[in-house]
Amino acid sequence: MSSKPKNTGGPLVITFSFVLIGMLAFGFTGLAKTAKDSYAKNQSEITRLQDAQKLELQSRSEKAKAAIAQKAELKAQAASPVAGANVEIGKAKYMLCATCHGPNGEGMTALKSPALAGQSAEYIIRQLQYFKHGVRGADPAKDMQGSMMAPMAKMLSDDDMTNVAAYIGTLTGKAQHTLTGDANAGKAKYMLCATCHGPNGEGMPAMKSPGLTNLPDYYIVSQLQNFKHGVRGADPAKDMQGSMMAPMAKMLSEEDMKNLAAYIKTLAK
Repeated sequence: MSSKPKNTGGPLVITFSFVLIGMLAFGFTGLAKTAKDSYAKNQSEITRLQDAQKLELQSRSEKAKAAIAQKAELKAQAASPVAGANVEIGKAKYMLCATCHGPNGEGMTALKSPALAGQSAEYIIRQLQYFKHGVRGADPAKDMQGSMMAPMAKMLSDDDMTNVAAYIGTLTGKAQHTLTGDANAGKAKYMLCATCHGPNGEGMPAMKSPGLTNLPDYYIVSQLQNFKHGVRGADPAKDMQGSMMAPMAKMLSEEDMKNLAAYIKTLAK
């Protein structure tokens, strides 16, 4: 009597298959977790590198801007009319000027002298040249205050004028005022003045016009009268900028002038 051997391979195969599937499933899960962790780590590193790159680019941009600003500042200084001036010599020369214009460039009401602090160096130098060469202050009967400046300017060389202007640039004196006027009415009149002197009375280098905000009201009125009556700006060949002021001043009454001065006072900071 023969008997067939029992087939034990089937259960073993099935068992092995389940074990293999389990191992594969566990392996895939582990691989997935490892891949996920690796991806997260890589993304974190990429983000860190991107942030570092942004900071580097920002730093380079700021350095470039600073370099451009510094270059512009150096260029402006080189173009300044007082580039290379000796402020200490200017200070010594200014001691005589202080007699009329005040130790801090604030002007003096008793002498009807203007404040100088805050005025552009270019304008100061040009006016000193005008006084020295008779463009201003040549006629005491018409311009008593100007005639007092003429002999002072004649004592100065071109270098002296540059040094004095540089020193005046360090002064901070505030003008004193003596007149009254209607600032609102003056504001309407000032619209035309703003074309050359700026909306805030700051002056415009391109027009070679002076700043007005630290000029005493009495001085503004006296100079408008001088322009109106031909004491200043009568000869374009000698004073081109002044000649542009003359027709403007001829349009103004004395009341207009006081109102303008009253409004200009409100522009001072």
